[in-house]
Amino acid sequence: SLDPAAVGVNGQDHGLAQINLGVHSATVSLAEAMDPEYALRWTAADLALVFARWKGRTTADRWDIAVAHHNSPVLAKRWAESGTAPVVEGRSIQIADYVRKVRTAW
Repeated sequence: SLDPAAVGVNGQDHGLAQINLGVHSATVSLAEAMDPEYALRWTAADLALVFARWKGRTTADRWDIAVAHHNSPVLAKRWAESGTAPVVEGRSIQIADYVRKVRTAW
């Protein structure tokens, strides 16, 4: 909803870009995640970094991998290495569904 003060239902996703601090806390602080300008710049740089990392190394769509990485670096890596989106039993939203939802919103 473009709310820079948003906190996700799981309590881990923060700010305009919904940066998951449980996953990305080594590179982003809570204050940074809640700062819209910082969050958008960090997210764009992270997407570009992951996109570039997999050039020539995956059969999967690299934008899918970059978007997946924002949600789950572990699942994104599995997807990139296998070329197929992993399915995780018990996960409330599968990573491929998450990526489709985000990319449709673009």
